[in-house]
Order: sequence, then C-alpha cells, then structure tokens
Amino acid sequence: MGFNPFIKKPDLMKARRVLCVQAHPDDMDISLGGTMLALKDRDIPVHYLTLTDDAAGFSKAGGKYRERADIRKQEQKEAGEILGVASFHWVDFPDAGEWSHHEARDAVIRVIRELRPDFLITLDPFLAYEAHMDHIRTGRAAAEAAMLYNFPHVAEPLPEGYESFELEGVAFTWTNNPNTVIRTTAYNNRKFEAVSRHASQFPGEKDLVLLKKYLTYRAWREALWRPFLLGESLKILPPVMLHCFPEALNF
Repeated sequence: MGFNPFIKKPDLMKARRVLCVQAHPDDMDISLGGTMLALKDRDIPVHYLTLTDDAAGFSKAGGKYRERADIRKQEQKEAGEILGVASFHWVDFPDAGEWSHHEARDAVIRVIRELRPDFLITLDPFLAYEAHMDHIRTGRAAAEAAMLYNFPHVAEPLPEGYESFELEGVAFTWTNNPNTVIRTTAYNNRKFEAVSRHASQFPGEKDLVLLKKYLTYRAWREALWRPFLLGESLKILPPVMLHCFPEALNF
C-alpha cells in the first residue's frame, strides 16, 4: 500500500484492448464472466488465448481425443458469443499433460505481440492450495510474458516491422489476494447462460445449479461493504511489479 503514491493501480475498465490467457476454455467464463460482460458494455474488445485443448476434463468417459477437443472449442465459441469475446486463439497443449513453461511463455508472447493489448488477465499461479498444474503453469507463463514481450531476443524472431508498446496492467483471477472488485450485479444471469454452454464439463443440471449458487454467494461476499450486490475480484498490478517488488503482495 505504501507504494500507491508512486505507482498507480491500472484501471481495467479504462483498457483499450484486453487479452485473457487461460488454461482451459471455461476458466475466464466461470471466474470472470460478469467482468467480461462489463467490458463488453464499455465496447472494450476482449480476446481469449487458451493454452490446453481441455480434452481430459470431460465428466463422462468416451469419445476420441480430437473429437473431445473439438467439442470444447465449439462450446467455448458459443459461450464467447454471449460474453462478446472478440477472437479466440488456441495453443492446444495436452490437457493435464506435459508441456513446458518456456513453450507456453513464448506462445503467449507471440499473441501479445500480434494483438498489442494494453491489459492482460490470467490465472493467479500463487493461489494457496492450487493443485492443477495447468493453472499454475498458465499463470506463471502469462506473467513472465507480460514482462518480456518487448525484449527482441525472447521468443525470436520478432514480427517484421514490430514496434514496442506498453502493456499497462496485468490482472490475476481466482486470487486470494485481490485489490479490485468489479461490479457484476447486472450480469450474473447472462454469465451463467454462458457457463452453461460448457455442457461437457458438468455431469448434470444439479452440478451447474450448485456451481451457480456457490459463485453467486462468492460474488455477494466479494461485494460486502460496497455499493453493489455482486462483484468479481482481481489482483491488478502494473507489469513493473512482476519482478523484484516485494510490495506487490500488498499492493
């Protein structure tokens, strides 16, 4: 907190272009679907980069691997249409499989250079008790990419005619150390309309109902003592604080 007079917290709602980097097709929809709709209402384009094919995360056995991956892409597109996602980018690492940090980081850097966002959102790899390595590797790869994308000798070669630009903010979702809550009261039902499109991930209607109850309660808890009923929380940092800044923990 002591650094606030010198380093200002970036404002997501004033972004010009947002890139969301996730491990699986439903990560942002579940954790930040209301925020995606709030950005849509402000005409802020949001682009999705998904690192794994999510072919292992099916609630029922059966189906060929490639067919399952294609189902997940189609479900993601249907959900994204509701949320106003501007474009989808896929790397297709094996879901819950083996892939390297550096491969992932360089893949994120290439999309950053292509889209030139001023804000990046990803999963918080520092979440206490997080056991899913897809989430941990995705968050760490995206965070490092946010530091290194302008360095010409990382993820070589640079695109022809590339000019450096400023990434103003990095936001972490599914975090236990938030510093921002986005008002999402008006978007809760549409968020879950989008989440419901990921039908392969839920064994039955009861599971989706339970998820909605839990996330709605969590959104209510995040909004306590604020002038709105429901909210989604984020840890937002300027990229400079992603390296050698102990104060980032309490920023």
